Amino acid sequence: MYPTISDLIKDLFGVYIPLPIQSFGFMMAISFLCAAFTLQEELKRKERNGLLKSFTVKTIVGKPASFFELASSFVTGFLIGFKLLYIIANYAEFVQDTQGVLLSAKGNSLGGVLLGIVMSYMRYREGEKQKLDTPIIETRNMMPHQLVVNITFVAAISGILGAKLFHNLENLD
Repeated sequence: MYPTISDLIKDLFGVYIPLPIQSFGFMMAISFLCAAFTLQEELKRKERNGLLKSFTVKTIVGKPASFFELASSFVTGFLIGFKLLYIIANYAEFVQDTQGVLLSAKGNSLGGVLLGIVMSYMRYREGEKQKLDTPIIETRNMMPHQLVVNITFVAAISGILGAKLFHNLENLD
């Protein structure tokens, strides 16, 4: 297996493009996407055959964005902006040591604050567009195949944490 996607591209096409994508992680991501697609198609098939039924979900419609939603948007934007601007400015370092740069405290504070503000504002505007004078509780039917993204996300995070825990237990020293 090639250590990075750059090595694969170089062998296939003879051109070296410095990409910080590890081939093992890339193949894991592709496998999760394929598994999600397969799961979604299988759930749809079982729904058509009547083996799985819909269920009702109650949601509140017309509520403005809460403080938690705004704060989480800011934190997400800050983390992305903090790292992204640093990576753009120091791409050669990022290609050389991807994990080291991603997991370090290095970053661009200005980029983090700016993107955090932009994402919070976008979330605020989205909440204002959907805001009603009096929020209403809406009941809608949901099919099992609509939960595939959640299932895949939980499986990916659990799998990564479980693999890390297993590795640490095998290598206690």
